[in-house]
Amino acid sequence: MYTLNDVASSESSADSDESIDDDYVDHSSSLQSTQSQSSYQSSSQMQMMETTRSKRSIMWCGVEDDGPSTSAPPQSGNLRSDQQGQRQRKPSLDPYEGVPLTVYVKGDQLQLFCRSKQFLGVYPDGKVRGTSDKADPHTRLEMIPTGFPGHVVIRGLLTNLYVTMNNKGRLRSQGNRDAEMSVFIEGKVGFYFYYLSRHFAFRGWYLGIKKSGKFKNGQKTKLNQKAVHFLKL
Repeated sequence: MYTLNDVASSESSADSDESIDDDYVDHSSSLQSTQSQSSYQSSSQMQMMETTRSKRSIMWCGVEDDGPSTSAPPQSGNLRSDQQGQRQRKPSLDPYEGVPLTVYVKGDQLQLFCRSKQFLGVYPDGKVRGTSDKADPHTRLEMIPTGFPGHVVIRGLLTNLYVTMNNKGRLRSQGNRDAEMSVFIEGKVGFYFYYLSRHFAFRGWYLGIKKSGKFKNGQKTKLNQKAVHFLKL
């Protein structure tokens, strides 16, 4: 049987258990509030860090979100611009390179008679050579100005091909009137005319015909040679 003392002790123990439970609940709620505050602070700090990073990246690019930037982007003396880093093209020695031949006018029809006793002829097989036959129709030429004083192209009337000097100094005939290698600079020495290749003027390559009728390589020509002197007939 229970006595009054037992009932009192049981009630006191129950009260103590309830107080313990209340203390545990209060401690848990305070712990949760502390954790929520710490998480809120950490999230706020993260947001501030992200904002700072974004502003730094914008300022590094030279642009600010609030207004015009007053700070310049970081530069290094070892960096070069793209234009400086690119390989630059070697300058050409030809002052007329890239100048279009836009002046299409009718030239003088004539024959070029070389001091080597040969007439200059332009043939359909792409060859340019001399012949002693004055009646050869391939020796009928047209001297067409290109728009610059003394600059001409030489066209064969029968073949409609133009005299050209290639990069090896050889004379050929081809159909492109605007080819840079087809232009010659006409000059005069005494009673004779000479024709200096405009593209290779800095090398001193002239149009020339040998006594055998073959063309003279431009690399071996000089202004005082008979092979480069012509009369207009």
